[in-house]
Amino acid sequence: MTPLSSLLHTEPDMALSVTRHGVNPEPREWKVISCGIDTLDFGLYIDWQGDWDKVLDLFDSRKASAFGTDGILIQDDGVRDHLLLPSGKPPSYRYHLQFPEYHLFIGISQNPKHDTPNVYASLNSETLWSRGASEAVKLLLCDLDSMGGLFRGLKPSRCDICVDIYIPGGLRRDFLESFMVSRGRKTNAFMNGDTLETFYAGAKDAPIQIRIYNKGLEIDKKATEQRWLDIWQVDDPTDIWRFEFEIKRAVLREFQINSFPDLEKKLADLWRYLTEEWYSLRYPDNEKTERRALHPLWADVRGCSERLGEQSGVTRHYSDTRTRSLAFNTSRIAGFAISRAALEDTYDQKELAKKISHDLLVNLNNRDFPGEVKKKQIKLGVNHVDWEAINEKLKRGNV
Repeated sequence: MTPLSSLLHTEPDMALSVTRHGVNPEPREWKVISCGIDTLDFGLYIDWQGDWDKVLDLFDSRKASAFGTDGILIQDDGVRDHLLLPSGKPPSYRYHLQFPEYHLFIGISQNPKHDTPNVYASLNSETLWSRGASEAVKLLLCDLDSMGGLFRGLKPSRCDICVDIYIPGGLRRDFLESFMVSRGRKTNAFMNGDTLETFYAGAKDAPIQIRIYNKGLEIDKKATEQRWLDIWQVDDPTDIWRFEFEIKRAVLREFQINSFPDLEKKLADLWRYLTEEWYSLRYPDNEKTERRALHPLWADVRGCSERLGEQSGVTRHYSDTRTRSLAFNTSRIAGFAISRAALEDTYDQKELAKKISHDLLVNLNNRDFPGEVKKKQIKLGVNHVDWEAINEKLKRGNV
């Protein structure tokens, strides 16, 4: 934990003035939990090989079949199982494919035109935290190769960088408004009564926006608690808050981030700019924002640049998550069994298990069980990728 007594002073920031309020209750202690990339989108330049008109006809047929569904399972020879969804990404990308690790949007152009990407990819948050961005990009390139795509390059389009911090008692809106020094003039907050849930600085469509929100509350609403407990290596998500910057292409271009290696190389510099020049929390002790004393909580947020310069946040392996998930689902099944026993007024465990097993098999026999399992794996982001084989393929120069 970082005590309030460790107030730090750093060199001044040049930022826009904000309205000052009275000094409000502020955090007294906190702990940085994790730091890294949570969202990464990029445009890809792909030359599609073979009869492209035939491929488009196949995509259109599958897109029509997917209408009114949550995606149809695609099992093509030589290509990993994936879903084709009825949606696209207007106006440039007609087709939407979903793999366990990412979403892929494909345009109708066989080759990039006028320096415009003809494919767009959005990596899953879980993939970024578990495998890291570099491994995810390698897998994507291998998948494109198996689909007949010749990789020519990519440009990062959006990157969300965040830090998760345990703050006992949470954050208050009036504290953030009183201490904020920001280049983003527009602010917004979502409240539940007097309780802050999310605070924004910067317009939604601006090149940069910061979101400060109760991540522990969000994962409870989205039922993703177990996943984040594994990532954070904690047992309780209460009072874990996220400071997250959304950076769009315009800013990435200004930092001359035009490739994935550029992003890796300049990530720490980008974080320093965001937390030193674009947004900070400072004591309202001077009319001139550049002379205000930096809040020690923000000093720790800034300090995450060292982590970003070495690694993209914490990592975890799917195996740990799956073990816990299996135990969780087994516990749920047991709970349903007890509910059925209560309704039937039965106390014989073995007989109850036989009845449930019979009814379950009848239900599953009426389904496309293998297909539904495959679809669920993709939606849950569960894969069985041979990462050593992927890396070996890249070393041989096949991709």
